[in-house]
Order: sequence, then structure tokens, then C-alpha cells
Amino acid sequence: MSAIGGVTPNFNTFSNAMSGTGKNSAQQQQIDFLAMLMVQLKHQNPMQPYDNQQFAAQLATFSQLEQLTDIKTLLNEQADVIALMAMSMENTALPAMIGKYASAASNSLNFDGINSSEVGIKVNLPAESGKAFIFDSNGTLIKTINIDSDKCKVGEHTIQ
Repeated sequence: MSAIGGVTPNFNTFSNAMSGTGKNSAQQQQIDFLAMLMVQLKHQNPMQPYDNQQFAAQLATFSQLEQLTDIKTLLNEQADVIALMAMSMENTALPAMIGKYASAASNSLNFDGINSSEVGIKVNLPAESGKAFIFDSNGTLIKTINIDSDKCKVGEHTIQ
């Protein structure tokens, strides 16, 4: 970075704005950019004024930054609206689920050793009989349950 008329401009704010790492608000970044541009214009050498193309490129970069900032703001607002709509739809659907049956697959069961536990089974193909094998957390077989024919029909059943 070179000094302009004895003044060394600080380009950190602008480069942070372009890279998205700056912590300033978009409005503050715009103000900083314009202040930097004014310092450049104020301290330019009248015998060697800035190249018009370079000046136009800086203004175009600033314009792009402003547009990207506006797009980011719109996308954030849209994400907030979508999140609110999703929450509203979820809350609207909840009352319709009252009294409905839900199931979840699991390969574990908590048993206190005293009270019996109910286990759901799903039969995809009919069978005459079946067996359920219960293993402890170490993989040791602790119980075999014979399943009678009425619970071996296609569908969902429970066993104790």
C-alpha cells in the first residue's frame, strides 16, 4: 500500500467488507468506503490525477458490495419468514395428531427385573409360530419367548 500525498489510507475496512469478515454493519462499511474514497480524492496529486478506469472500478466494486449486502439482508429476512411458516404449519398439524398411534424402531428395552415390559413386533409375512430372543447389553441370551400363531399374522402386535 502506498502513501497518497503523505497519507496512507486504511484499506482494512473495505477488504473486510469484501471478504465478509468485517464486524461492522453494512451501513458503517459504506460510510468507511466513502470516507476512504474522499481521502484518496482529497490527497491525489493534481499533476497525476487518478486514472478514470481505476476510479470507475472502485465505484463499481462499491456498488457490487452494496447490492450483495442488500441480497444478504433479503435472504436473511426470507429465511426468518420461512422458519415462522414452518413453525406455524407444525403447530397447526399437532392437534390433528391427538389420539393417533405412532411407533418407533429400537433395538433396546429397559427392564427393571420386576415389572413386565411390552414389546411391539411387526410381521410382514404370515407364520405359524415364532420366537423372540432377548439379549442383555453384553450380548448374552437371557430369554426366549415363544410367539403363538395369533401374533404371527401379518400386521403389528405386542408381546409381554
